[in-house]
Amino acid sequence: TLAGRDFGESELNEARDMFLFSFYARGMSFVDMCYLRKTKVWNEALHYERQKTHQVFSVALTPQLREIIFRYDDPGSPWVLPCMQRGMLSSANKQEDMNGDVPPASLYNFYCMALHYYLILLKEISRRLGCRNLTFNVARHTWATLAFHAGMSIGIISKALGHFSIKVTETYLKPFENEKVDAANEELIISVAGYNEKKVA
Repeated sequence: TLAGRDFGESELNEARDMFLFSFYARGMSFVDMCYLRKTKVWNEALHYERQKTHQVFSVALTPQLREIIFRYDDPGSPWVLPCMQRGMLSSANKQEDMNGDVPPASLYNFYCMALHYYLILLKEISRRLGCRNLTFNVARHTWATLAFHAGMSIGIISKALGHFSIKVTETYLKPFENEKVDAANEELIISVAGYNEKKVA
């Protein structure tokens, strides 16, 4: 599995961990991971406001999330994850003081650079695994799909992903609805067939 795979290169392992963090945190968007400050980790949970919708979220800290946070903890950084630093190192503004008041435009630039940085690494991971291109949207979609197959209601999945409308979530899951209906239909046919056999006997 991806979680247990050591790629032998720290950059690739870091990209793997950022992908997994998104998945473990209920499909957290990469932009929200980037902007996640240490001051937002309290009461055994991550607390953050979605950059896109300004909805407020609280995600319980699982052992998997704790492990990743601990692995990349930098005492000198205000950020939970290394994403902003990666973006800063990739940008032209390398002299920004990340502990000071960084202009919003600079932070946004760091986020964009970090996203580009990790997507390149995730593409290489995908190549090595021989799978579809991994992106942070794939992490969100994968979480939603597995939650759906585990029996979680679409309403709860929609809330977890921060969708304003349940219709947006339904577009994620539409390809899998027929699979569930077909499986239920097969169970129904088997149970009816079994009932008819008993009746005949």
